[in-house]
Order: sequence, then C-alpha cells, then structure tokens
Amino acid sequence: MLPRTIESIVQTLPDWVVAVAEARAARQVIGGACLTTLAPELAEVRSLVVDSDWQGEGIGRQLVERIIDMARARGYQQLCALTLAPRSGVDCQHCSKNERCNEYALVMDLVPNPVLPNWVPLDLSVWPK
Repeated sequence: MLPRTIESIVQTLPDWVVAVAEARAARQVIGGACLTTLAPELAEVRSLVVDSDWQGEGIGRQLVERIIDMARARGYQQLCALTLAPRSGVDCQHCSKNERCNEYALVMDLVPNPVLPNWVPLDLSVWPK
C-alpha cells in the first residue's frame, strides 16, 4: 500500500470504510479502504488493507462490497482498482517502485454500457522502464 499522511486521510474521511473487530470492551481497526474520484464517471478503490491476523476471513471482500455500494450511490459508472500497470500522479512520487511499477488495473462496470467521455487511453510506450 502506498503511504498516506494523516492529513490526507482526515481530508477524505467520508470516502473511507473501516472494519472494526470488537473483543471484550476493546475495539480494534482491522481493515480499511478508500473510494477516490478519478473522473466524474470513474472512481478507484484505494488503500485497501486488512490486518494480517484477519486475512482470509472475508474482511477485504466486505470492504470492497461497501466501496462498490458507495460508488453506485454516488453515481459512478465504473470502479477500478490497481493491483500489483504503471500509474501516474502524486501517489507515485512517494512509492519505492516509482519507475519500476508492476501494477495492473481492474475495472468493474457499475452500470450497463457506461459512457465515459473523459476517458483517455494511457500511452504506456512512453513510460520509463
């Protein structure tokens, strides 16, 4: 996961979903994910993380399902996630894999036949190797 500052998280609190486990009287955050706008029609699942002690329990799936619900409620036509193709922007400058990125984009249509007038294909041939 790319690093996030406390300030960036606070500014985007309404866009986060958090998984909490309750053990006795204590509550523990065990996972989270953020919905980020990339274009008026397109959002991204960002910063999806589940505590290693809770992986394999369906927490990540539940977080993504909540993000999908949020994206539909906000009127997005598509939702994407980047997981282990190059990506540009502010996030990359702080990543240790900045010029050696190996992520792939996954896209989910939230409506039938989405219309994406702002979509421009990324020319990967010019991306540094």
